[in-house]
Amino acid sequence: MRRASQEPMEQISLWLGAMLGIGFLFGMWVVLFRRDPAPLERARAVYGHAYDEILPTRKLGGNRRQPVERPEPDEPEEEDLDMPTPQEQEEELLERAGWAVENEEQLQAQSEVTASEGIEVSDVSEDEVDDFAERLAREGAKTGDVQISLIWNNYNDLDLHVVCPSGERIFFDNRNSKCSGELDVDMNVKPTSRKPVENVYWPENMAPRGTYRVYVHHYAKHSRGLRSNKDPTTFRVLVNMEGTKKEFKGDISNGEPLRLISEFTLEQRDDIPPPPPSEESEPFADIEELLEDIEQDETENLDGDIGAEYADEQLSEHLEERSAWAEEQEEEFQALMQSATDEGVESGEVTRRVESKHSKRLKREGAESSDVQISLIWNNYNDLDLHVVAPSGERLFYHNRESECGGRLDIDMNLQPTSRKPVENVYWPLGEAPRGAYKVYLHHHQLHRRGLRRTKDPTEFSVLVNAEGEKREHKGRITIDDPLKLIAEFTLEDAEDLLDDIEESVDPLSEEELAEQLEERSRWASENEEHIQAQTEVSAEEVIEGTELDEETADEFTKRMEREGAKSGGVQISLIWNNYNDLDLHVVAPSGERIFFDNRNSKCGGELDVDMNVKPTSRKPIENVYWPDEQTPRGTYKVYVHHYAVHRKGLRSNKDPTAFSVLVNAEGEKKEFKGEISNGEPLRLISEFTLP
Repeated sequence: MRRASQEPMEQISLWLGAMLGIGFLFGMWVVLFRRDPAPLERARAVYGHAYDEILPTRKLGGNRRQPVERPEPDEPEEEDLDMPTPQEQEEELLERAGWAVENEEQLQAQSEVTASEGIEVSDVSEDEVDDFAERLAREGAKTGDVQISLIWNNYNDLDLHVVCPSGERIFFDNRNSKCSGELDVDMNVKPTSRKPVENVYWPENMAPRGTYRVYVHHYAKHSRGLRSNKDPTTFRVLVNMEGTKKEFKGDISNGEPLRLISEFTLEQRDDIPPPPPSEESEPFADIEELLEDIEQDETENLDGDIGAEYADEQLSEHLEERSAWAEEQEEEFQALMQSATDEGVESGEVTRRVESKHSKRLKREGAESSDVQISLIWNNYNDLDLHVVAPSGERLFYHNRESECGGRLDIDMNLQPTSRKPVENVYWPLGEAPRGAYKVYLHHHQLHRRGLRRTKDPTEFSVLVNAEGEKREHKGRITIDDPLKLIAEFTLEDAEDLLDDIEESVDPLSEEELAEQLEERSRWASENEEHIQAQTEVSAEEVIEGTELDEETADEFTKRMEREGAKSGGVQISLIWNNYNDLDLHVVAPSGERIFFDNRNSKCGGELDVDMNVKPTSRKPIENVYWPDEQTPRGTYKVYVHHYAVHRKGLRSNKDPTAFSVLVNAEGEKKEFKGEISNGEPLRLISEFTLP
């Protein structure tokens, strides 16, 4: 029985073994003779040189099919990736700018590297040039006779840094340099491309002669993309030196210092003069200057005892000396201000880098900020002084720190050589700056000999002017021998003048809106008739005293009447004021009839032909009542003004009380009556006159 039960199991085992054997033979046949080589080609395309390490190959039999040439798989479409929003891009740029400022000294130190270890240098093949050209064209990059381009193949953020012969460094936080070079393409601030490129170029014939240094920095490792972004990141740099092209290859990991890639020199040409020496070259020139960058910015004592060197008593003596000097030189300064020019001063938009530098120093010193503010920075121990002349003619400077016009000099540095990154600051409290013209001057008061090396002249400076949100940078150079230098002039428009220049932009009333408003005012007039009649019984003792009409006021009345097409006559009463409120003119004729907005055409011949600001339509309104010539009734007239409504429309608030002016023309005898009235006050008697 046991034998009988085992026979079926043995048969099943034999069948299974046979099927497995046939499957194995079929699989080998497919692998050896019918296999499509595309998967292997795709693997090579993806893994590149690492393919042999990941999947070692061996030679197969002679019957193996030859591999088929297949195109490399398409890159993942950049559009399929979630692109950073403008806000995210702006936040990242600000973060990078802050990082650059914080790490400036460290980057300068790293740029002193003299060897480019691990970098392969070679001539450039056509295929390699095409790879660069394709990416540069895709991003709209510019070209020049000196051009440096960087490419890599993942989503990480590598940055190109190029130090030009002047010592200025071109990189993401200094894209447009004084030496004419520009970083016009900067990629992967956010992980947006797996085939990025960065590009620095000089326009044709504008590259300065001298030595250039090219660096690469691995700023951030992004975890974005269809596959992980491994480190180290392999990169290639193409350097075009006036037609001579070289390629530099290497790899770099996040966390490594600035990597020197290439150093090349453009020899001096006979037709191009050598560039002038630049103070900006100082941070890169030699080890002595590098040591200067390591110094502390704050009040540092190189001898070890700052308290002893700059004791309060000595500081007080120095302040007294400067004050005495200022008093002695006052006449000369006044003359210098009259003759000062802004020659050599460049004015331009304020970049994030410049604003960050000013902001960092102002914050360090605890300076105040406001809507009208002038700050000065420079980069040595010399004593530069900021002088600001207010609209009143008063000058704010170290000898007049708190002015009568409200301005304050709250930061004044390098009275003694205490900082290599000083700042000075003049400001007016928010909303308190007087209207009018301002002038900003700069004076080089003293050349200090403090620091690890002698302080050089001329001294480069940057002045940031904030005129109620309109910011401009003014930069240049000044020496100890220069007179007072005019830096900037700006004007704060008077609020009244500014509003005068802007004609009312309120949409005119539609016929329907006007009808509704007139109906509302008529109801009000009917409901308050008795009350108004009682108010018109005001005694003559409360009448405003009239004055002769001056020429300027007469012109203003004429201008407004002509604008509104007002009529004139033997008796005419006009009312003007200067806001959007609704004042009303009421004139009681000798018959006792009252002419006003609800009785425009009277039985006695008088007419209210102009009635304004039913709705807030003008900041320079007028109302007008007149009698045609030879139709004026004889007797006593009474003129009243009423404040009907405070309107909240216009470019500025409509304050109460509202000042007004009334012109009374009684058959050629003209008088002006001035006063002010608030909403809620009763009818105000302005004038009473009699035609005999």
